[in-house]
Amino acid sequence: MKYLLAMPFVLLLSCTSAQVKTKDDARAAEIWLAACSFCHGVDGKPPAEWADKGMRKFGTFGMKMGFFFGGDKMRAGIARTIAEGKGTEMRPFKGHLTDAEIAALVRHIESL
Repeated sequence: MKYLLAMPFVLLLSCTSAQVKTKDDARAAEIWLAACSFCHGVDGKPPAEWADKGMRKFGTFGMKMGFFFGGDKMRAGIARTIAEGKGTEMRPFKGHLTDAEIAALVRHIESL
């Protein structure tokens, strides 16, 4: 009986640990927390002071549909924004991140 009660917790732990699949995915999660989450939020939803400035929310239905229908074009646009920056608030990360790290970051954003 006690094994049946523990089963949901084992399933939950296995699902959460499966989120980070590769070394690149783990690195992207580290970069997100260190360089992106202050403005974009840990979960892709920016804090109120940034949302009021028009900061885009990630993980929304619209974003998911954008990835679904826009696919590679949307991924390329996000990668370009990461590399080149945007406006005065987001600095460019080209030269600070490799192309592989930027691609992994785009996948991370898509998974939010």
